Amino acid sequence: MNIQTTCVTVNDTPVLVPVTLPQEQTGLPWIDAIMTQLRQEGWIHHLARHAVACFLTRGDLWISWEEGMKVFEGHLLDADYSLNAGNWMWLSASAFFHQSTRIFCPVRLG
Repeated sequence: MNIQTTCVTVNDTPVLVPVTLPQEQTGLPWIDAIMTQLRQEGWIHHLARHAVACFLTRGDLWISWEEGMKVFEGHLLDADYSLNAGNWMWLSASAFFHQSTRIFCPVRLG
């Protein structure tokens, strides 16, 4: 995956964050901790999965859900292709609930 950047707001100040998702180098402690746990343990809580999916897709980076699905597919011990694809489509608002307004803020949650 190529290095991407995202702009997040921290204490009303815009901050440009370089991102290399699979290597836990987002600069956002919450997302980095989730990805570290995923790589080390092969499992993360379902809300952590939601936070990463939202951050990668419609929350901050606007990267295709398929890229995130590939990362999860390669690391999750409980990976199931159909569930993984369905959840990524749902959380990216690519299918099912395309007008969903729930966005997980990596700064507030972290």
